[in-house]
This record gives sequence, structure tokens and C-alpha cells, in this order.
Amino acid sequence: GQAASVLIITRDTTIQKQVEIRSQARLEFLQRLRQAKDVDECLSIGCRAIYKAQLFKRAVLTLHNENRAIINLGQVGLEEEVLTKARKGSAPDLGLAKKITQDQFRIGRSYFIPAESGIMTKSIERYVPQTESLAPGPGKWQFGDELFVPIVSNDNSYEGWLSVDTPIDGMRPTADIVSFLEEVVDITSKQVHELQSIGRLRMESKALEDTNVALREVLRHIDEDKMEIRQKIGNNVSQILIPAFLKLIRKDGTLNTTYYNILKDGLPELVTASGAAVLMYSKLSPREREICNMIKSGSTSKEIADTLNISPATVQKHRELIRRKLGIVNKGINLSIHLKGL
Repeated sequence: GQAASVLIITRDTTIQKQVEIRSQARLEFLQRLRQAKDVDECLSIGCRAIYKAQLFKRAVLTLHNENRAIINLGQVGLEEEVLTKARKGSAPDLGLAKKITQDQFRIGRSYFIPAESGIMTKSIERYVPQTESLAPGPGKWQFGDELFVPIVSNDNSYEGWLSVDTPIDGMRPTADIVSFLEEVVDITSKQVHELQSIGRLRMESKALEDTNVALREVLRHIDEDKMEIRQKIGNNVSQILIPAFLKLIRKDGTLNTTYYNILKDGLPELVTASGAAVLMYSKLSPREREICNMIKSGSTSKEIADTLNISPATVQKHRELIRRKLGIVNKGINLSIHLKGL
């Protein structure tokens, strides 16, 4: 009786010690997880919590994309060479995945695949063989045993897995151990999703900021274009409209039809005049600009001479100077057509 009592007390003490260790590991896990800066760090903290709880010496938490390629990984107890090989390895085919997730292997929502099932083999590229020797016996963890806990996304699909091996007590998992693992996975998953949401918000904020910068740049160019248009209109008004308007009425009070035609035909062009036209007018003297406007309105050299009270020879001389300044000397280009095309 005393021996049985001692065994019970020892067992109770052991259980109490396990509870304390797991509680402390859980507390440290929660504290560290809140400080995690990225997804991989979250996954590694989850794995370390499992080790700190004295459950398994090795643990790997992975997240996968839609092609089941590993995109994030955290671990404890594995060498870098082994991790690199696992990262590069192809995902198990869907047939194998279906075998692994059979109901006969389910514990809670996790899956324990015993070695005797023959499902997990070294031919699987992501297979990580155990390195420590294990004592044989009933309920003992065997080489080839695998325990998987799925990470479930918001749409109830599998987005990753926790894989553990080499139990510290050397035993196959019990329901309470699996429950602890699932709790670690759930808490880690929530923190991961929160970090991912923050990351998406930051990306969206950056995209919005970039859009605002681009919009401000567009608005700046629009303002510059408006200023350029105002300058063009101002130049055209000062160089074409005002000189023609001042000479619209002759001294005897009659209408000067030449300048009337300049205003009538040229006024619509003032607003839409191209930069080339503004540049062209800037090269010419006031008299040459005046003659250009008359030529554009269809006036002949004689009409221009009569209007300006100069000789036809002087008009011809101005025509030659205009051609030279516009770069169309001896090119067989009609001056009137060239001016209208600017």
C-alpha cells in the first residue's frame, strides 16, 4: 500500500511539474510573440515554446502559398543544412497528403502518422529524418513517426503545418500534448494573420502615398502647362492682337480691312497657337510680325505695301528676312503656307 501511495504521489508530483513547466512556457511564448517583428519570427517563437514546454526537441512551423511552396518557416532543433534541403524540396503530392489526413490518424484536428503505416518515407523531398536513437517499448515514439498540426486559414483551408519529432519523454503523443500543440499553433496563427494584415495595410498606405505623389506631380505639370498657355496667349495678344487692333481704324475714321482680316482670321488662332508659333514670333521684329500676320490673312505684297505706306521692294526685303529667320531660304517653301502651318 505504501509503495502504491508513493507511486501515486510521485506521479502527481510529475504531472504538477509538467503543468508548471507548460504554463511557464506558455507565458513566455505569449510575451515574446507580442514583440515579434515578422512572420518567420512568430513561427520560430511558437516552435521554441514547444521545446520550452519539454515536449519535443525538434519542431518546424511552415506557411505555404497556393502552390504549396514554403514561404515562411520557423524552427527549433534543426541544422541549417537540413532546413535548406527541406525548403528546396517539392511538396508531397496530393495523394500522399490525402493519406496523411485520413481520419484513422486524427487526434483532435491533428494527425499522428505511426511508422508502421509505411506512409512517410525518405523518398519525400521534405522528409527530415530523426537523428537520435529511441528506446523501444509499448507506446514509445518510433523512427518514422510523424505528428502534424495544420495551420488553418480564415477560409478553413490549410495554409501551413507544424511538424514535431523526438519527444523529450520518448513517448507517442497523448491528447493533452496534442491539445497544447494546437493551442500554440492557433495563437501563433492569429499573430501571423495580424502581422500580415499590418503588412498589407502598410503596402496599401505606401501605394496610396505613391499615388498622391504622382497626382501632385501631375497637378504641378498641369499648373506649369496653364502658366505656359497663359504666357503663349499673352505673347500672342501683345505681338499680334494689340498691334492689329491699334491700326484697325484709319485716321480718317474708316475701317482698315487688312487689319480687320488679320483680327478676324487670326483671333481664333491666338488661343491655340503652338509653341513653334510663339518661338517663331520671338525671332521677328515688330514690323516683320506685322507683315507675317498680313501674309497669313491673304494680303498681297502690294496690299501690304499700301497698308504700311512702304514700297513693294521693302515688303520683298522683309519677306526675305522673314524666310532667313525661319530657316526656309531657297527651300521652295511657300511662305504663306508655312506661316499658316505653325
